[in-house]
Amino acid sequence: MRIPVDTNVLFSALLFPSSKPAAALLYIVNNHRLVLSDRNIDEIRDIVQR
Repeated sequence: MRIPVDTNVLFSALLFPSSKPAAALLYIVNNHRLVLSDRNIDEIRDIVQR
């Protein structure tokens, strides 16, 4: 199954590796197909550069 993930979930998972968003992201990556859009990647880049 392909599952899109919101940028907020990605960012929370990066900042807090023990969080529920991180656990959800790991579950998706291990059991499904993670779908990222160009917009997700651009938003993460913008946030990280700040």
